[in-house]
Amino acid sequence: MHASYSVFDILGPRSFLSSAWRRLLPLFAVAALSGCSQSGLEDLEQFINQARMEKGSVTPLPKFKPAETFIYTAYDSRDPFRNWQLESLEDLAKNGSGHGLQPDTKRPREKLENFPLDSLHLRGTLEIGEVRWALIGSPDNIVYKVKTGNHLGRNFGRIDSIKEDTIHLTEIVSDGLGGWQERKSTLTSKSE
Repeated sequence: MHASYSVFDILGPRSFLSSAWRRLLPLFAVAALSGCSQSGLEDLEQFINQARMEKGSVTPLPKFKPAETFIYTAYDSRDPFRNWQLESLEDLAKNGSGHGLQPDTKRPREKLENFPLDSLHLRGTLEIGEVRWALIGSPDNIVYKVKTGNHLGRNFGRIDSIKEDTIHLTEIVSDGLGGWQERKSTLTSKSE
């Protein structure tokens, strides 16, 4: 038969546990931890002492020559960093040429002029008599029929010719200086 013992049977009455053991327990803990603290620190202390004894060396900074100063005195000359062609175009825009290319804003706009050119697609062509027509797909999923001379795109594009798989047109776009210039564009059929 095994006898079972409780903590009170081994250590004594409760009052003894509360007074004597409470005073001795921290001393046992300190003794146990002090034995653990000595292991593995010798090599660390040796490394720290060796590092303190070594002296480092820093290479001195190189001597730099002071930069020579230059005073710019050619204020009345042409700016070397400005494009001379751009200057002549700005003069032309300021003074105006008196004539020039202008889009016809008085003519009624056609339906396909409400869409950007890159959103339109050539769906096909057909010939009725001597006239070649192009079928243009628009972003609103409607197919429009156009011929040479019709307009499309937002840049006043006028159709110059219609080939089997390409439409050639001339757009009138702003040159960024208050004037207008022609730009050749094409619209091709895309195989889907």
